[in-house]
Amino acid sequence: MTDYTRRPPGGGRKLLLVVRFGDNDFHSMWTGILETVFIAYKYAGYSEEFMKDKSRMYATLKELMIGGYMLFQYSFEPSRYGRFKHGEYLEHLRTYFEKFTEDRLLMNDEARAYLESPDMIKYGDNSETFVLDCETECVYVV
Repeated sequence: MTDYTRRPPGGGRKLLLVVRFGDNDFHSMWTGILETVFIAYKYAGYSEEFMKDKSRMYATLKELMIGGYMLFQYSFEPSRYGRFKHGEYLEHLRTYFEKFTEDRLLMNDEARAYLESPDMIKYGDNSETFVLDCETECVYVV
């Protein structure tokens, strides 16, 4: 069995991701995706590479969105298609998910500053921002 308990070398800071998605109806999808990223991060031995390249992390998250939606949000329930056929529904999702642009992903210091900003502390973000905090091993929404 794989050991997922390894700690980062030198006890340095761990990965912090903030996804400013702008729609609070996707809690299950983003929770599942971010928990998956956390498992991969632990599996890679808390690799510094996860923390360096925002563009690569963004591209990875974009690729995970349809699958994450199908697995964690939609759960393969045909009633969720509404007026769409399956293929049309996936195209609708792809178009909708274009709203998630790279500037809506914050990492590490940028994410920390955003979460600690006075407005965020006072008002939150209407449950439209999803957070992976690898220090506390938590995924949460603000």
